[in-house]
Amino acid sequence: MSTIFESLKKPASMRGVALALIIGAGAAWVKHHYFKPITMSTPVAHSVEVGSFLMELRGNQAAAHQKYQGKVIEVAGKMRGVRMQGSTPVLSIGYMLIFNIECHLAADRTPYAARLEYGADMRVRGVVRLNGSDVHLDPCIY
Repeated sequence: MSTIFESLKKPASMRGVALALIIGAGAAWVKHHYFKPITMSTPVAHSVEVGSFLMELRGNQAAAHQKYQGKVIEVAGKMRGVRMQGSTPVLSIGYMLIFNIECHLAADRTPYAARLEYGADMRVRGVVRLNGSDVHLDPCIY
């Protein structure tokens, strides 16, 4: 134990500790500003119907990326399926069979996702993560 305290007295160790504290503080700031939990009371930037949103994306990806990327949106559509990605349930909210948005729920929402029925009307809210024409809401709630 005394060797740990002695190593902290050395200048290189102090720089390492200071660097670790700075990195930790920076990570906490990023988490606070960019990874806020989403609730149904979280204000939304846009409220859209899944079909019109996906058609807008397919019409001009650059404009859609600029308008939606990283923003909280609310999407209404039909539930097309639930799959597991590791321990995370992922809902497919769609317009037709080929047009879907993926809603990444928290792992503790698995029991609720298991009760959803195909074709049910859904309203989800989440942070838009666009990758080309793929749309992910992560984090997402319903």
